[in-house]
Amino acid sequence: MRALLLAAALALPGASAAAPAPAPSGPPRIAVFELKALAGVTPEALSVLPDLVAARLAKSGRFQVLTTADVVAMLGFTRQRQALGCSDAKCMVDAGSALSARYVLTGQLGMMGSRYHLALVLVDAATGDPVARAAQPAEPNGDALAVAAAAAVDDLVGAIPTTPTGRQESAADLLGRADAARKERPAEAARLYDEYLRRFPSGDERCYATLMAGASRDAAKDLVGAAEKLLAFGRDVACSGRAADTAARALDRAAEILEDLGRRDDASSARGALAKLAGVQDPVLKAKVEQAVLRARAEGGTKP
Repeated sequence: MRALLLAAALALPGASAAAPAPAPSGPPRIAVFELKALAGVTPEALSVLPDLVAARLAKSGRFQVLTTADVVAMLGFTRQRQALGCSDAKCMVDAGSALSARYVLTGQLGMMGSRYHLALVLVDAATGDPVARAAQPAEPNGDALAVAAAAAVDDLVGAIPTTPTGRQESAADLLGRADAARKERPAEAARLYDEYLRRFPSGDERCYATLMAGASRDAAKDLVGAAEKLLAFGRDVACSGRAADTAARALDRAAEILEDLGRRDDASSARGALAKLAGVQDPVLKAKVEQAVLRARAEGGTKP
């Protein structure tokens, strides 16, 4: 089971702050290279563009962005000069591999008449093939160029297909996007975890995705959906058998939500599942299991 179940436990109310939290897999990494200046473009006009492009990419929330400064730090001066200035497919692949990047972004700035013409291209760092292209005109001043850069990046991001090389998005990439969205956009994260469960119903991370779909819905105030997913995780023998404490926390939270919603029979069913849970180690959670057992007996037996 994914080690992130340890971190996932922290997403539920009542989790111990001392629990270890391995870093989640992040969104795909994209390296922003220097842009090429064509005839009529001054170095000053070009110098700020890579940072503007990198900042706009980061704002999209879809990528881990490496700026040109990051590339310098990671590759050293000689190698970064070779990487940032490369334009052929083999060079892109070699640079992407050295940076552990999924994509490389490059482009050029030229003049068309009296206006700038900014062109960006996103390259698959595994194959060297272009994935998406975007272009924007701009008046020859810094403010207009900044607006054009933002628009070009937005067009580029919007043109990136879900399956950039013709393959279906991998399970790891899908979970990476969900994990990246969880803190700031929990409703979107819940949708992406659900998509994983729909596309990979027997996937290795099924338990993790189920738990995090519940925790994300809880954060997004979709309490009915949260209770449903947390119950599903807690009742799944394969999931609870490997992470009994997390299952106990999920069932306890589901019961709390359902009780608050006035769904007392469903809350009782959740406590019944909690009462049947074996292998719980955390003292606080063990006490909750014992309370659930006593309450279930008082109600006339545990419910399935």
